Amino acid sequence: MHTKIGLLLLVMLASQITATPIFKQINSDEILILAEKSYQPDTTIGGSTFKNNSQNTFGIQLPFINDVQIGFNIDFFSLIPKNTTTKREYKIRAITPNILQNKIINPKLTQFYGVKVPVNIIAYKESGTIDKGDDEHIALGIEPLIGTSLSLYKTIFIQLKFSTLISYLPKLSHEQETNPKENIVYCLPKFSFSIIF
Repeated sequence: MHTKIGLLLLVMLASQITATPIFKQINSDEILILAEKSYQPDTTIGGSTFKNNSQNTFGIQLPFINDVQIGFNIDFFSLIPKNTTTKREYKIRAITPNILQNKIINPKLTQFYGVKVPVNIIAYKESGTIDKGDDEHIALGIEPLIGTSLSLYKTIFIQLKFSTLISYLPKLSHEQETNPKENIVYCLPKFSFSIIF
């Protein structure tokens, strides 16, 4: 931890000595709001099949250096097991910093790639209330992505994106076993449509 703090301070000090800003000067029209809808197909985790579903994402994007953007998203999605007798599901709320590298093709079209690093807050429950038997966990993940952005009008864009979330479930709570599997890694592909303004 101390090493990371030391490296950050060193970068900040170097930027002052060389007069190179870490962040570019940000204008108000460069602060972009993102609203996104993602589709996730059926997937298998630890031998169990989970239903296809959708994800809602809201966030903010800021210019960083050159054609690089950094962002901060909040993701809402569920992993719903098939063929279970319970109505419970894994409700996931993710706090997701991200970084994107843009490649401008023409004034209207931009290609990009990047990575998200979600912190998944997972609750295995039937509803929004806390019930007996609910399990709550936190799991980290990484989500590489690639996509295309189309400018519609000034600071209004639409994006098409493909990504794959690589994360894990700390416990397969839906399994009716005395000792359910733990820390099961999974890959969850996503196809996304975004509006940015």
